Amino acid sequence: GGKIPMLNFGNADLTATGPWVLTSVRERPQGTKNTFLTGQFNAHWTINEHFKLSGGVSYKEYKFATTSLRLVNGESVTASNAYASLRAVPISSYVETVSMANAGVNIPAGSTATWAAPNAILAAQALGLYTNSTLFALSIQGDLGNNAGVTERDLGVYLQGDFSFDLAGRPLKGNIGGREVRTGQSSTGYLFISGVQTAVNAARVYHEFLPSLNLSWELAHNFQVRFSAAKVMTRPNLTDLVASTSVSVSGTSLSVKTGNPNLKPFLANAYDLAFEWYPTSGSILSLALFRKDVTTLVTSQVQNIPFHNN
Repeated sequence: GGKIPMLNFGNADLTATGPWVLTSVRERPQGTKNTFLTGQFNAHWTINEHFKLSGGVSYKEYKFATTSLRLVNGESVTASNAYASLRAVPISSYVETVSMANAGVNIPAGSTATWAAPNAILAAQALGLYTNSTLFALSIQGDLGNNAGVTERDLGVYLQGDFSFDLAGRPLKGNIGGREVRTGQSSTGYLFISGVQTAVNAARVYHEFLPSLNLSWELAHNFQVRFSAAKVMTRPNLTDLVASTSVSVSGTSLSVKTGNPNLKPFLANAYDLAFEWYPTSGSILSLALFRKDVTTLVTSQVQNIPFHNN
């Protein structure tokens, strides 16, 4: 009935620290940093009542970097002479009692509502998680595939003319222009080269010119025709440009994921034609046609293949 179920653990005292034994310590500190810098300058010149000229330059810089560390001594600290000293540390020194009563949740009577749980801050102090550099030494070596980054710098310059005049006695307005864009990308990561995981840096630069045209012709006071044509571009996601390969194992599911720093941008030629009729104030009847020719498409591929020589 949508209610919280009643759960309990019989006669077990979940608040006691005595029955429990520390079996492993695992550390996986991870982080992601994203930065975005942008700047632009625009100028407009009204030549006369029928024509205006605009131009400008824009700069955008995207950066992201991921870091992931693993224990040098293995996936987790489970057995060693030093680990025996960890088990000798009283569990009560890094365990706190938590209660559902403090969570603002109404649970059914008879439910187990209080239990002992490790406190990460207390455990760090009691076990020396951040001070014992021998036992808890961290390195990127255990997870190189998730230590990567991409920097993208985009520079664009545009020029656009806006116009309005009469054609065949009816108002015609619109604009025509173009944008020249330069994209510089740099990707860092780790790849398998001759069976050895190696630090790599992949960089590339590409240019595109993107023209556009927009027209609106008012054939009657309540009827107009619109037309537009443009070359459009969308850059790939930065995460797809990572020059890195990561391997993950989850039970019987084994997967290898790699990016491609040489991906081209999405490119298309787009055309739109619309007929708009405004029979009364606040109403519209419109027929719109559009066509988009996609010239470059980026997709993800999943393949089932033999994996060896790791």
